[in-house]
Amino acid sequence: MQKQDLTMVIKNHLPSQDMVEDILSELPAKSLVRFMSVCKPWHRLIRDDPAFKALHSRKTAASPARCHYLARKWTCDSSSRTHTRFSMLHNGTPLMVEKPVFNPFSGSKGPDMFKIVGSHDGLVCILVLVDRADVFFRTPSIYLWNPSINKVKPLKRFMYGGNNDVFGFGFSKESKEHRIVRVIDYFSKSRHRQRREVYVYSSGTDSWKEIGMVLSGLIRTELRFIVFQKPTILDGAPHWLACDRNLSSSQATVIISFNFDADRFGYTAIPARAVRTAGAYNYKVLGTLKGSLAFLDSLLDPISGYNEHEVWVLREYGVESSWIKLFSFQNTKMIDLAGFGIDGEVFLTSGRKAEMLVEVSDSGKVIRMMQGTSMMAEMLVPYTESLVLLDHVDSCDGDDSIRKPPRKRGKFSSSN
Repeated sequence: MQKQDLTMVIKNHLPSQDMVEDILSELPAKSLVRFMSVCKPWHRLIRDDPAFKALHSRKTAASPARCHYLARKWTCDSSSRTHTRFSMLHNGTPLMVEKPVFNPFSGSKGPDMFKIVGSHDGLVCILVLVDRADVFFRTPSIYLWNPSINKVKPLKRFMYGGNNDVFGFGFSKESKEHRIVRVIDYFSKSRHRQRREVYVYSSGTDSWKEIGMVLSGLIRTELRFIVFQKPTILDGAPHWLACDRNLSSSQATVIISFNFDADRFGYTAIPARAVRTAGAYNYKVLGTLKGSLAFLDSLLDPISGYNEHEVWVLREYGVESSWIKLFSFQNTKMIDLAGFGIDGEVFLTSGRKAEMLVEVSDSGKVIRMMQGTSMMAEMLVPYTESLVLLDHVDSCDGDDSIRKPPRKRGKFSSSN
């Protein structure tokens, strides 16, 4: 058989391009990064083809085995210095398997210096706060991070602002871009009153823009964001808990949201029967359950250790009368919310050092208790693998907050 005929036979037995794309789109992100070295067509397909990336994202979102939880934790070394660690809890296993994730940020910073603003389509928005001594001279650093492919993108820093600025991460369906909203709250000496400026970052233009409005024009001036909690992303829009400035208590009374398609704020009131004034300590934590807005309402007594918890769900978005109490439960130990699960679970940390992770079903029944996870409260974030930022060229040289993963030595590498 001639060489030309043999080539035609081989080509006729090769899978079609559509079949190749369909097979590759089923693979995890890390495997696709390795397969970029197979040939130039695969390299271009995986790295640069937006249609393939969208297909991979859709299949990943539909696969429970590739939907995980990103957890932030901390450890102390022999010098009593705290180090921030990230790990991935894999969903769909009898007992969650915890896998360490390389932390590209400065690991010597304590956990209180890191904030997970949100996670969407494989991207995690990370806020690295400044030291207290420098809070009036420097602004927080903002990064977009894809932990599944070890890609980090630093964003342009502001000349002013501080650790108490409000951040929200999400997605614009119209422009197909990831976006960040930032609310800077400051006192205007010229106007002798508190002012708020709103800026929006777009991944498409890689720039910030002021949206030309003062927050008080859209949201009642007496509302104050509860900034120590991370916002919740629902349908691409960030949501925050807020409280009334005129009340001495910081108890949440309303949920503020931001629509990235319209660049508009909105708010939804929390049901009056869920707003408690009695009790030693009351707090709420926002999240989503099976695609609906939800929050955990907890009443705690730190002296006796008694606590009571309620989970509320907004059945129809935008309709305040559709709030329902899904279930309630009591516990004799102090409990904090680690996060809401992908399938409607509620994950709670139990114990003074959060050494136990408790999973509660949407009926209030304890499913399982996992020891040794050492999760920090409110730091269990649903995460889905993606190829976003794969085409980004790392530009973190000179940034002291960024570390690169150690290179793996080949099997036959020389030790010299």
